[in-house]
Amino acid sequence: MKFHLKYYVVLIAFICCLFTEKNNAQVVIIANKNLPVKSIDDNSLVNLYTLQSNELNAQKVKLFYSNTENEAVTKLLQIIGKSGPELKKIWLKAKLTGNGNPPENAISDEDMVQKVASTPNSIGFVSLKSANATVKILLKLD
Repeated sequence: MKFHLKYYVVLIAFICCLFTEKNNAQVVIIANKNLPVKSIDDNSLVNLYTLQSNELNAQKVKLFYSNTENEAVTKLLQIIGKSGPELKKIWLKAKLTGNGNPPENAISDEDMVQKVASTPNSIGFVSLKSANATVKILLKLD
């Protein structure tokens, strides 16, 4: 009987894995459809979110960021190579010295998509499943 119980437990675990959503959901960098840019590379993304630049292909952009802890924020921070507090410290310093403005906050993926879709020359990030036809995808983060 123990022999059969092992197989039963393994089968249940396998079935659970099949129906559990992947823990590493794909994240995308999105932009307003009117932004005259087709893609963005990791270096440009880092430069924008660390306020080293406020332009992409000579086009000034507005950034959005989510303070909500989720997979999209985690992936973006990995690409940037900074923690949330480190990034916020960079933004505060830039604002206080007049060298840049921090990104505007979005409270959810849906809010991020809505804000990017309605703000000319804007960029944000969401899970792939949240992106829709009102925005364009510039980069997929794996």
